[in-house]
Amino acid sequence: MTKNMLRSVTSIIAMVLLLTAIIGVPSKRANALTFVIDFDPVAQFAFNTTAMSAFDVTPYGFTAGQRNTVISSVMTELRNDFYNIVSPSIPSGQQLAIDFVLGTVGDGGVTANGDIDYYYIAVGNANNASEPLGEAFLNGAFGTAGNTIGAVYTDEIFSGVFNALGTPGDLFQTTHVLEGTLAHEIGHTLGLEHCDFVGVVTPNGLDPLMASGATGLPNASRLTDREFSTSCTISGGTQTSIDQLITNVGLEDAPVVPEPATILILGIGLAGIRFMRR
Repeated sequence: MTKNMLRSVTSIIAMVLLLTAIIGVPSKRANALTFVIDFDPVAQFAFNTTAMSAFDVTPYGFTAGQRNTVISSVMTELRNDFYNIVSPSIPSGQQLAIDFVLGTVGDGGVTANGDIDYYYIAVGNANNASEPLGEAFLNGAFGTAGNTIGAVYTDEIFSGVFNALGTPGDLFQTTHVLEGTLAHEIGHTLGLEHCDFVGVVTPNGLDPLMASGATGLPNASRLTDREFSTSCTISGGTQTSIDQLITNVGLEDAPVVPEPATILILGIGLAGIRFMRR
C-alpha cells in the first residue's frame, strides 16, 4: 500500500468515525416533552422571594474552569435516570418520550430541539437561606408550555448537605447530590409525590429518588446514585412511580448508536470502494 493509499484509508475512516459520532450520539427528536435546564438563572422562581443567580461550583471544591464538567456530568446522570429505567413495562429499545437540554429561562424554547411542549427548570443559587433544596409545581409539566415549573437551589444543597457530608472536588458525590434533587423536582412536575423511604421497592435496590427528608431519606443517601421506584408508600396510598411516568409521559424508540466494530468495518468498506474506483 502506497503512502497516498494509506493516507486515503486513514482519512476515510476518520471521516466515517466523525460522521457516526455526530449521527450516533443519542439525541432526541421533536415532539417529545422537553425540559430546558438553566444553570445561569437570573429570574425569580415563583416560590422564591429573591432572584436566583448562576450555579457556583467553587464551594463544592471545583475551580470555575471545571464548571462545564460538573454540569455535563449532572446532565448525563439526569438522562440516565429517566432513559435507563429497568422495568418490564418498558420494552427493549424504548425509553420515556422525554428530553433534557441546556438553555436559558425565557429564551422562547429556541434550545428545545423544535419541541413545542417545553418547560424550564432553574438550577442555581437561591440567595435565600429560608429555601429548601428544591421546589416544583406538582403536574407542572402538563400546564402552559414555556413556564418555569421547578427550581434546584445549589447553595442550599451545599449548606444543607454537601458541606457536612461531602468530599470537596468529588465529582461522583457532587453529581448525585445535585442531580438527585433535579430529578426529584422534575418527578414532581410529572405527577410523582413523595415516597416513604421505608418499604420502598426499586429496580436495582438503590435508594428512591422521590423520597425526601420529611419521608425518612438520610442526607447521606443524597450523595449516592438513586432511582425511581417500582412501588412506594405515599400520603394516602401507594405509588408505582415508574409506571406512572410511563403513563404520563409515554414511550418512544431509543436512539441507536452503532457499535465501534461496525463503524470500523464500514470505514474499511468505503475505503475499498474508493480504491476499486481508482
